[in-house]
Amino acid sequence: YNSNAITYMPRKNASWYLRQAGGPTDLANKKAIFIVRANGSVIGRNRDSWWSGGVLTTPIFPGDTIVVSKAGIIYVVGDVAHPSGFIMENNESLTVLQALAVAGGASERAAPSRTRIIRVVDGKRKEFKVQMTDVVLPGDTIVVPERYF
Repeated sequence: YNSNAITYMPRKNASWYLRQAGGPTDLANKKAIFIVRANGSVIGRNRDSWWSGGVLTTPIFPGDTIVVSKAGIIYVVGDVAHPSGFIMENNESLTVLQALAVAGGASERAAPSRTRIIRVVDGKRKEFKVQMTDVVLPGDTIVVPERYF
């Protein structure tokens, strides 16, 4: 979304303002939107889906701020078909196996049983051995090593 201020128009709802901002970008978390009223009250926190109504139909008043959170990104690197960063749409839960599938799967030279996750915990970089059923968190880097020959 465009993060610039948009001129207030009476009798318009959040949907109208979001369209004026250009709609969601690829990095928008479409399940994490809320409105902060000028008096500090918050509307719409922890909605399941704001696209289906809810916050979108909320009238906007002078001084309101519409906040759309950023989606998480995971990185899959090493011996996979398409190593890259991938957007976790709506920050939905994703397993290691699903993340590898998004990256095109492990190559024939890969050692998926030695896959690791690099994660920042309490500001420190940590590396974990994982199972394919483990859940990936936003910001994780999945490393699929090459097998020993």
